[in-house]
Amino acid sequence: LLAIHHAIISGSCALRLLLPQKDVFWKPDDLDIYVCEREAPQLLNTLLAKGYRLISQTAKNGAQYPPSHVHSIRTLRRHTTQIDVIVSNSTTAISPIFEFHSTILMNFVTAHSVFCAYPHLTLRELSIINPFVAYRQPLQRSTLAALVKYTKR
Repeated sequence: LLAIHHAIISGSCALRLLLPQKDVFWKPDDLDIYVCEREAPQLLNTLLAKGYRLISQTAKNGAQYPPSHVHSIRTLRRHTTQIDVIVSNSTTAISPIFEFHSTILMNFVTAHSVFCAYPHLTLRELSIINPFVAYRQPLQRSTLAALVKYTKR
């Protein structure tokens, strides 16, 4: 699925793969799949054909995340499994990864490899806040909540 649609997995699932099993006491709540706009319709159709239902769709107009490489987010669910499909407005799925609030999440999994932008920090469960998140606009409550979430993990 990832190779066919040039998609990647990021977020807490990618982070979970990087951290040693013995030191991690949490599990991801959902699966975040990043895909470019061109490939998004085919990926979504594949997931719908596998029994997932679209439960929400959020278009990003740049007001909430200026400037952002996130075009839209679609949330799908099947039973208790949730998948967030994050559509990049650039020609590659990885562009939004470097807009995360902190370095702990700047990781992704492709069909053939795992990438970690800051391995010396991430593998020690350390992180630096992305300065562009703070300087671009006032910190949003959701960004602060995300920072707290990953600090507790």
